[in-house]
Amino acid sequence: MARPAEPGPGPRRTCIGCRRVRPPAELTRFVRSDDRSLQIGRTLAGRGAWLCQGSTECFERAARQGGLRPGLPGPGRGVGARRPARRTP
Repeated sequence: MARPAEPGPGPRRTCIGCRRVRPPAELTRFVRSDDRSLQIGRTLAGRGAWLCQGSTECFERAARQGGLRPGLPGPGRGVGARRPARRTP
């Protein structure tokens, strides 16, 4: 079985709105800050979510589908955060 052609050189990211794979230069990265506001920046610390640059449609689609929640956890809810203990009957 033939493998699909490799994308061009360099990193690729997926828009959480339209799911298109693009180079980071064509996308905007959002990160949730400690005060729970959204910050924009490619070099900000923390887990981020990528959206097509200037596309309100992608932002609205991501918000409607809940794509911003897993990609942008709030403080204390990121990777490695403890989950509440399950109650056993």
